[in-house]
Amino acid sequence: MKVLQFLFRAGVCLFVAFIASFPSAVIFFKYSEYETNLDRIFLVAIPTLAIAYLLFEAFPTLLNWFQRRQLKVLIGFGLLAVIGAAAVVLPVAISRIYYLGMAAFAIVLYALMAPGIPAVERMRIGHSMGHYGFGFLLSLLFAYGAVGFLGGVLKTVFSMLVFTALLILVGSLVGYYLVRRAARSFRDGFLSRPLNIFLCLTLPLLLAGLLYGSLQFPSMFIWIYISVPEEWFGLFLAGAIVAGTWGVSVLEQFESRGYYERFRQTRLFAFIKENLPGLYAGGMFFMINLILARALNHTAFSINSVVFEADAGPWMSILGLPEGEDVNRSVHPMVLLTLRPLVRLVGIFMAEKWYLAPMLVVAAMSGLCVLMAWIFVRRATGRDTYAFIFAVLLG
Repeated sequence: MKVLQFLFRAGVCLFVAFIASFPSAVIFFKYSEYETNLDRIFLVAIPTLAIAYLLFEAFPTLLNWFQRRQLKVLIGFGLLAVIGAAAVVLPVAISRIYYLGMAAFAIVLYALMAPGIPAVERMRIGHSMGHYGFGFLLSLLFAYGAVGFLGGVLKTVFSMLVFTALLILVGSLVGYYLVRRAARSFRDGFLSRPLNIFLCLTLPLLLAGLLYGSLQFPSMFIWIYISVPEEWFGLFLAGAIVAGTWGVSVLEQFESRGYYERFRQTRLFAFIKENLPGLYAGGMFFMINLILARALNHTAFSINSVVFEADAGPWMSILGLPEGEDVNRSVHPMVLLTLRPLVRLVGIFMAEKWYLAPMLVVAAMSGLCVLMAWIFVRRATGRDTYAFIFAVLLG
């Protein structure tokens, strides 16, 4: 019996090691260019035996760890690993060897996600993984647009992966609480009224319609302005999946260490809880106006006509140009005293893509105005629906 266990253990380790070694030798180390079979054998056999030995020694620990895990969670993580590996490998696959390489990459992704498996099993008891999954999808969509918008700033794959991972970690955590709050709101909150549901749905529809309309004018707006470059998409998705699984551990630690309870006692939490519809409207109009800004503003537009309000180009230079720009028209000084420093602060992180900073800041200020309208009208009337309508109309 011990002989059979030994053979099974050795066979599994050699098989996994071969899957990792052979595709790497063919794809990255020019296996076909070696003239003798002996060189090819050593190119594959040495790393295979080394990896197999490490797996053989770790096999009892790994087997014991897997036996204590829940089968459904293991299968779910496996599907996510396969999706991430397929997104990376399939677009560049030119032979069947790449499919073997996809299996190896899926194993690597699974190993990276494995620390999140125990957290998922524990969090399933008192938390809804459906809420977390929906929050992750929302953060994934936002990260996709953010990486596309900042594609010229995130010049390397490493920068893109770090930015994506941080955005997904924070976004999944925030998204979980927002989705949970929205689900409760359907029962006894703001969304319990059909009119409010309709009003909330109009904003993503407006965003989608505006995006579709802007794409009809490719000389002004094209899809790559807000989409992840094709050569980055696979790694973007794989990195987002790994970060999303880590986010469950972050959520668990956030609650188990008492950070969530302490945050609930702050004024910021009370403000967010009280003004969630206004924050939603402001956030949606931030994205809507950001699409408008990207479509209607261009550094080549230098016309300054006060009569026709055609001064977008000069204003971008006035607010965002690093070396500054002369103000050739009468303006209220508060614009320069407030917006110009903020735009320059954001411009520090935009590298040579300085023109993105005015778009971001002005779009953010427009969303803030919508939020302020909600706050003012709600405090004056005490009626949520009326305040939301007023804020949306202002937007």
